[in-house]
Amino acid sequence: MSKYYEVFVCDIYDKELIASSIYADTFFKVPQISDNNYYSYMLELMYYNKIDIIIPLIDMDLHYFYKDNPDLEKMNIISTGPSKYSLNKLSNKKHVYEYCRRIGIPVPQEYKIEEIHPEKEYFIKPIDGFGSKGAKKIMGKNILEDITLQKDHIIQEVCDKPEVTVEIFYKNKNNYSHIIRERLETKEGVCTKAKFIQDENLENILNIIYENFDLPQTSCIQFMKKKNKWVLTDFNLRLGAGTALSTAIGWDLTYAFLIDLLNIDNPFNYLKKPTSPKIVVRVYQEIIMK
Repeated sequence: MSKYYEVFVCDIYDKELIASSIYADTFFKVPQISDNNYYSYMLELMYYNKIDIIIPLIDMDLHYFYKDNPDLEKMNIISTGPSKYSLNKLSNKKHVYEYCRRIGIPVPQEYKIEEIHPEKEYFIKPIDGFGSKGAKKIMGKNILEDITLQKDHIIQEVCDKPEVTVEIFYKNKNNYSHIIRERLETKEGVCTKAKFIQDENLENILNIIYENFDLPQTSCIQFMKKKNKWVLTDFNLRLGAGTALSTAIGWDLTYAFLIDLLNIDNPFNYLKKPTSPKIVVRVYQEIIMK
């Protein structure tokens, strides 16, 4: 792939603290996304470096660099993010769950503050959160004592394992591929041990999603179980942090969508699913950066 693409990597930290910088042709240290000048800084950076494609990897970047962003269109820059329409529909977790309920996708039961029982355990997550940050089990009495939690979080029932991630490559409603990996172990919200499975009930839910959503090329959706039925717990309109686990068994989402952007081969040639359950584990490599 390196013969087709020149890779630019951006982060808020210095190059020697970012392991992925060793794969970059060029590395930039950029302002934090909360900086008032972040958006204009990034547009200028892309303009002067003649960037063709931007791959937003965190949810907050999706809100700036969505697929039909007029500023990107003026510079002929392709974004792998979702459309503005899809982003508005799924702009936060509350909107996701409300829309899913309307179209018949099971989601966890949600509670209003007046329904909270002090001695019952709940699961909370920030309405605008990502990467499992701030998501946790908590007793009802702790929710009732914290006004911030009540305002900024969704309060749900505690779901049961297994937890799975469905990774999706999507061209249109008739051309897509997905793979299901059970999250056997996670660290900081990122899957580090996975079992690849097939599940007919999940396939039925995914058919509803394909019929009702204008998905970006790459996305990942998470499910857990409640009363032995799958419920959708998270909807990410971007690449997942555990995508390399799928790559290891031959379902190479990154390669597929990069090939598709170049239009030089059939992307589905790179999305091979295992014919039997497979387990993949992630290991870490030490890198001397400086």
